[in-house]
Amino acid sequence: MEAIVEKVHYTQETFRKLMDAMARPGKIVEIQPFSYHQRAFALRYMLGIGATLLDQEVSFHLCGTEGALAKDIQLLTHSKTKPLEQSDYVLVTGGVVFDVAGCKRGNFHYPDENATIIYQVNAIGEQSLGGGIANGLNSVRLILTGPGVKGESRVFLDGFPPALVDQWQESNQQFPLGTDWIFVDLIGNVCCIPRSTKLQWEVL
Repeated sequence: MEAIVEKVHYTQETFRKLMDAMARPGKIVEIQPFSYHQRAFALRYMLGIGATLLDQEVSFHLCGTEGALAKDIQLLTHSKTKPLEQSDYVLVTGGVVFDVAGCKRGNFHYPDENATIIYQVNAIGEQSLGGGIANGLNSVRLILTGPGVKGESRVFLDGFPPALVDQWQESNQQFPLGTDWIFVDLIGNVCCIPRSTKLQWEVL
């Protein structure tokens, strides 16, 4: 019973932080690792976001090499796996390049029927993370404007493939259609960028 209560407190606190970050694009918040499962430490943050947002009413798709993560999420949340183009949540690990254009964008009658992409990167920062290449993937600087951003906000993502940014921008051109993004790094930093946000970018 105590473990259940602690898990509820964890998901409530994590949800509050995710909503704060989503309302303020570019703001970096810190979440705790999900400690209720014996999973590799680096994946506990991704697992914690999944445990917080997913339930039996939604579906998800996993892009990456961590196949066991899909089973963990199913057991924790009772959500269902579906093909990429049908999934409410898309979880991406290991800097994988995937088909952003294939994700759900909603429609003009139901724009909220879009996909949220949860993407694990190496590091997230408000300042440059070294301007080099980590594990063969470039660092990207995003310059964000729009609702929830005072002036502009800058976010550096280490381990996010630049090839995905053009697809991301194209997917979100017809607001309110598009995809929402949640970035999480290997130490629990989280940054959210909703589809209402305009972005410019450059490779570092």
